[in-house]
Amino acid sequence: MVTICRRRIIDSLRNNSSKPDTVDVNDFDNIRTVVPDESFEINSILNRAIDSLELVYKEAFIMNKINGLNINEIAEITGETYDCIKKRVYRASEKVKTAVKNYINGVE
Repeated sequence: MVTICRRRIIDSLRNNSSKPDTVDVNDFDNIRTVVPDESFEINSILNRAIDSLELVYKEAFIMNKINGLNINEIAEITGETYDCIKKRVYRASEKVKTAVKNYINGVE
C-alpha cells in the first residue's frame, strides 16, 4: 500500500512538472488580476527552487517540509534508510536556501 502511494506521488510530481499551466480562453472573465508583491515573488522563487530539485530530493523535501512528515516516516514510506532521507532533506533545503539567498543578493 505504501509503495503504491509513493509511486502515485512520484507519477503526480512527474506529470505536474512536465505540463505547463494552461488557462481556458473562456475563463478570462473569472481570473482575478494579481498585483505582484514581495510574498508572491518569494513564493515564485521557492517554487522554482523546489521544481529544480532532482526527484529524490524533491520527494523527501516535500514530504518533510510541506507535508510535515518526519524523517522516520519518510524512510518507512520510501524504503530508504534514515540517514539517506536525512541527507536528502538537508541537501534539498540547502539548495532552496541558496536559491533564496541568490535572489536576495540579486544573483539569478
